[in-house]
Amino acid sequence: MHDGLSYTDKEYDYAFKRGLKVIAFVLENPELIGLGKSDADPELRARLHPFREKVAANRLVKSWTKAEDLPGLVALSPSKLTSAVKCGRHKSHKVGLI
Repeated sequence: MHDGLSYTDKEYDYAFKRGLKVIAFVLENPELIGLGKSDADPELRARLHPFREKVAANRLVKSWTKAEDLPGLVALSPSKLTSAVKCGRHKSHKVGLI
């Protein structure tokens, strides 16, 4: 049965339920993505904003504007998350990557 959730939504929910630390990498201006590179269905496009809000709530969030910036953000962010755990900002000590 199709529950209406994207795989990305399901992956996030799985990580959240398991108590894994989450780093969100979000495109700064998703409305600028052309229809050829994103969902054309208006209903599916409308789901993006609520998902972004859910992912960003109480999480380490990094925004990016150019695709070439993303690898650097991904490479540096685990050390920032580790620092946040050591400072007590994140209570979970579980390890995982979804």
